[in-house]
Amino acid sequence: MLKSSPISMVLLVLLLAGFGLGVLWLFQLRFNAGDIYPPYSSLRADPLGAKALYESLQSIPGLSVRRFFQASSKLEGSPRRVLFLFGVANTDLSLMPESDFKILQRFLFSGGRVVISLLPAGAPEKPEASDWNPLRTFPPKPSAKTKSPLCGKTNAVEAVDKMVSFLDKNQLRLEYDRLFIPDTAASRAELADSADAPSGLPASISWHSAAYFSGLDETWQTLYQRKKHAVIIERSFGPGSLVLSADSYLLSNEALRRERHTDLLAWLVGSHREVLFDETHLGVEENLGVAALLGQYHLQGVLLVMLLIAGLFVWKNSSPLVPPPPDEAGQGQSALVQGRESMAGFASLLRRSIPPSEILSVCFAEWKAACARQPRAAARLSALEKIVQEEQTRSPRSRLPVQTWQSIQRILMERK
Repeated sequence: MLKSSPISMVLLVLLLAGFGLGVLWLFQLRFNAGDIYPPYSSLRADPLGAKALYESLQSIPGLSVRRFFQASSKLEGSPRRVLFLFGVANTDLSLMPESDFKILQRFLFSGGRVVISLLPAGAPEKPEASDWNPLRTFPPKPSAKTKSPLCGKTNAVEAVDKMVSFLDKNQLRLEYDRLFIPDTAASRAELADSADAPSGLPASISWHSAAYFSGLDETWQTLYQRKKHAVIIERSFGPGSLVLSADSYLLSNEALRRERHTDLLAWLVGSHREVLFDETHLGVEENLGVAALLGQYHLQGVLLVMLLIAGLFVWKNSSPLVPPPPDEAGQGQSALVQGRESMAGFASLLRRSIPPSEILSVCFAEWKAACARQPRAAARLSALEKIVQEEQTRSPRSRLPVQTWQSIQRILMERK
């Protein structure tokens, strides 16, 4: 039995280690796939994500590519910077906080480029349909609450930050083709017949959304159209530019595997050398906790010192640093005696607390304090005191405590 105990401990440790590694492996598989993130997130590696585009741009020398998880107020524009917002809900363009609209305007007028692609929308079954799936059905009318396309949080209509329509501000309308059938020849988007269209772009691309833009004025340039409906458009804002796409499929991992258009993707980036993939509009944002703050302010050493102090405190309370004196150690070993009754323990306590020569006088004093007021005991008190005094007059070695206790017991048992 003694030989099998270390083996059992080793097997238990190996079992726990294997279980922990298995759990970590499952979490790694789940996060690598990225299906816990919203569609068209650059953190998602399945066909609905945009991780392939993110990693492809990262591999280009001289191009800085990163994700943006912070609040929209921290977004700054630059002539070298392009901002990607993929998978934006259609209703987010119809109603958004005015502060976010001004942040996008400031980004554009500082020379930056903004590329916004919408979630694919299917042909509407009914014009008045109210239940809308952003991937397949017709969008409802804007409500009093909506998500910001930048911060991704639900905001109520307030006087401090009123809601505006991004489409109305740019004199656009978003409409839907009721006869749209995906994955057909008629569903492909064709390059617009414009002399200003960039060279090298594909003549047609796959299209998976019934949405299109209308109401365009001369400031907008149509890059791609489907059945004479504009689906990818561009407009200049001073030194900056804005690109709107009614579909996000061409940016997905699936599109980059089946139908890759590198010239079109390069045109979206343009001459900018900094690429930001915004994730906050999808609800993936940075929340600084205690661990993140410790890393940000380089306080890992303080945490280690606190853990060391806590460990020393636990060690000090569980095992004293200074060994006990020999007499205390001996008392501690004899304090617990197994296999005896409570009277044996009481006798052991008296033996260690009261010298044998004083046991009779101490017991008599305790009896006198407790029982001397009783009538029967008061009548025998003088006789008992005489016996105890005679015992105390003897020398400590010649005293007879047992015989004296028996004499006291006989007097107490007499009947008068």
